[in-house]
Amino acid sequence: MTIAGSTITVTQTGFNAALYFPHVATNFPWHTEIAIINTSPNQSVTGTLRGLSDEGELIATKVVTLSARGRRQIIVADEFTNHEDIGYIIFDTSSAAAQGYTKFYQAGSHRAAIPAVTVKEVNTSDIYISHIASNAQWWTGVSLVNTTSATKQLTITFNNGRSVPYTLNANEHKVFTIGSLLNQQLQPDIKSAVITNSSGI
Repeated sequence: MTIAGSTITVTQTGFNAALYFPHVATNFPWHTEIAIINTSPNQSVTGTLRGLSDEGELIATKVVTLSARGRRQIIVADEFTNHEDIGYIIFDTSSAAAQGYTKFYQAGSHRAAIPAVTVKEVNTSDIYISHIASNAQWWTGVSLVNTTSATKQLTITFNNGRSVPYTLNANEHKVFTIGSLLNQQLQPDIKSAVITNSSGI
């Protein structure tokens, strides 16, 4: 966020029950929908959605209150200003009853959903990419968020033994395809990968 020529970086702190929506894409033809669900049968949940840039800078906020067993669905482009600059979203709340999902889609075509990630589910060891398709028909995309305040030096090692170093700055979000990571070449022999030194990713 830039104020009077100064850049302020927002540090991710605090909320033990925060939900991460780790990838947002709102540039045509992609759309992103997020949903928050209150699983409590008798308590309301209030929190703040923070839309952050790929560099971890605050772009926009929205306060959300859910009644008991309530659900709120949000089309990011409809409810956030400067949505094209949002790389990921965090729902800051003190309630462990909040759950959610992210849905990516192209209207009338592709659609996929993934669960939101709670702070307790952030990786504490290696990340396994159990299936990779990099051929003439398919591509595999990866989205990573560094939830820590320190730079992380990762290593991505593929099943064929090839490895690639990868850096994520504090609070940074990066998206890449396997092809782009390997110079845009088709890699039909690559089937899986493991990302090491990935605690907090």
